[in-house]
Amino acid sequence: MENDGSGTDSSGYFRKSGGDYYQYADLGFIFGLDAAVWGEYIFLKDNVASGTSWTSNNFAGTYTDSTTHQTYPVVIRIKETIQQKDVSVTVRGVTYPNTIVIKEEYEYSFDNGANWQTSDVYSVYDYSRGIGLVKWEAFDATGSILVEELTRHQVF
Repeated sequence: MENDGSGTDSSGYFRKSGGDYYQYADLGFIFGLDAAVWGEYIFLKDNVASGTSWTSNNFAGTYTDSTTHQTYPVVIRIKETIQQKDVSVTVRGVTYPNTIVIKEEYEYSFDNGANWQTSDVYSVYDYSRGIGLVKWEAFDATGSILVEELTRHQVF
């Protein structure tokens, strides 16, 4: 659960089906839209090769420009790409074998999906088999802007 200071809440819900891992989340919040747009997308596939990409379903909402205060209809989606598979990554001095590295890009369209633009913000996630997420990095056009790393874990 996540706590932003206003109380405990979920940043999404997760499930697995076969080799596909799903997240149900408020994509309106993630994309900075005017209202909540809850939807489910596949954020990880553990049964496909490195280099494989897939795109979420399209999700519709509205976006209000903070400068002009004009509101636009927008369609959003998430593109995932497996950058590396079954590699070892070291986080805070601990080596995690069998890790899948995923690049997550954010795409949007102001013409109902006829032309897609890719945001200059993207994320890289490292998922270690049997552990889960061990590292998350957010990037923008200038480089890394945020890094979160696993500090400890316990598998039951």
